Amino acid sequence: MNNTELKLFIKHSNLIENIESESQIQYSIKAWKYICKKKELTLKDILKVHKIIMTPLWPEIAGKIRTVGVRVGSRICPQFEEVPGLLDKWIYNYGKGVTVVTHNIVGKEELIGDMEKACKCAHISFESIHPFRDGNGRTGRLLWLWHRFKLGLTFAYVDYNERYDYYNWFAQI
Repeated sequence: MNNTELKLFIKHSNLIENIESESQIQYSIKAWKYICKKKELTLKDILKVHKIIMTPLWPEIAGKIRTVGVRVGSRICPQFEEVPGLLDKWIYNYGKGVTVVTHNIVGKEELIGDMEKACKCAHISFESIHPFRDGNGRTGRLLWLWHRFKLGLTFAYVDYNERYDYYNWFAQI
């Protein structure tokens, strides 16, 4: 992946969240440069990515697991007390970049041989946990890109103009 592709990915990821500033693109590039070197993800790494992205926007929550309830549209996210355990499971299943098992919120396990589908499932699973008060989408899409990179998949991004197709990914949760 070259710098033009990375900037395109981040620009569209930010637009999905109504963030259009060039400085915010630079913070996300910094977060990518941090995470892309990791062979495996840890909680510390995920928190660091979130902190890099969110410190300029909301420093009080940057790099911190949420301690309040949140909802996405009409969907109520898991209680904040559940988030650490759910993140531990997510990291266990996906943190090595070998995305073959998914756990959804209700505990369903499924072996996935299709790496595109597996990568998408990892992303959906992360977003369903919604570990942060804000910044979940931007953080989660960088983790999705990291998974694609680790699995040797071709470059892809969520085009802002096709974001409703992306939102349909989440119909299964």
